[in-house]
Amino acid sequence: MVAFEPLDKPVLVGMTADATLVTGKQDNVLLVPNAAITADRRAGTHTVNLVVGEQEDGQPQVESRQIAIGLRDSQFTEVRAGLTEGDRVLVGELDAPTVDFSGPGFGGGGD
Repeated sequence: MVAFEPLDKPVLVGMTADATLVTGKQDNVLLVPNAAITADRRAGTHTVNLVVGEQEDGQPQVESRQIAIGLRDSQFTEVRAGLTEGDRVLVGELDAPTVDFSGPGFGGGGD
């Protein structure tokens, strides 16, 4: 059943409308961006890269942390266990450092 709040004009058969369906709601929960979560569908687990410090080159130092999730929408997921308020997670992937093996001493030329 769909109910409308009182309107100035009548709703007639054949009219179109935009609707938002709320299938679940939680208040005062910890949320993380969906892009921060990696799902292992075979194992049924979810992990995030928790920022635990900073490396000498300024890149974040991270560790993989398993989390328990709850409700989610198109942008955020509820975290029920595994993180606490104030924890920082990496969104996206951490770029691996690159090394140029073409210089001297690597058999790629030079002196």
